[in-house]
Amino acid sequence: TFIYKSSPYFPLQWFPLPFSPFFALNFLLYLKSINVFLSLSTDAGIQPLLPLFLQFFSYKLMTDLNDNDALQRVCNYLYRLIDNQSLPIHLFAHPILRIIMTIILKYNFGSSDDKALDVALRSTCSEIIDRLCSRCISGFPNIRTVIANAMIQALFNPKTTLPAHYGALLAIQHLGKDVI
Repeated sequence: TFIYKSSPYFPLQWFPLPFSPFFALNFLLYLKSINVFLSLSTDAGIQPLLPLFLQFFSYKLMTDLNDNDALQRVCNYLYRLIDNQSLPIHLFAHPILRIIMTIILKYNFGSSDDKALDVALRSTCSEIIDRLCSRCISGFPNIRTVIANAMIQALFNPKTTLPAHYGALLAIQHLGKDVI
């Protein structure tokens, strides 16, 4: 996280700040207080906040990897950000892919034993990958090939678990048959 400061010696400089759990809690309360889905999918004014959103989603992924409900909320927020046509999503394709591919290829079913929640989460992530590919094809022309290669590597890795195999197969299915 960065804060913008100016001083007499260094006018207009960015200074790094640690991303704290206190800040994450306040940010989460803010997201709950506004009509988030409408704002994320239509508001052009959130463009400067896009790196902060992605950092927050990475933090939630790191702290709540076994909580499928929290991961589903992260996926819903990401889907709305990708739907926002005024945001330069192609510039942030790699951090978004890192978040989504971590969820798709996670090794277990999550905190609950309900396999249907996990299947729904991996299906949502594969839809997000498809939507991201359609948005970023002009700025990242080989995005489908990169994702397909990562999923194929996961399939052929003998240490990959069955849920991760299922997520990789879902992602390849959503990428389309012309990728392989």
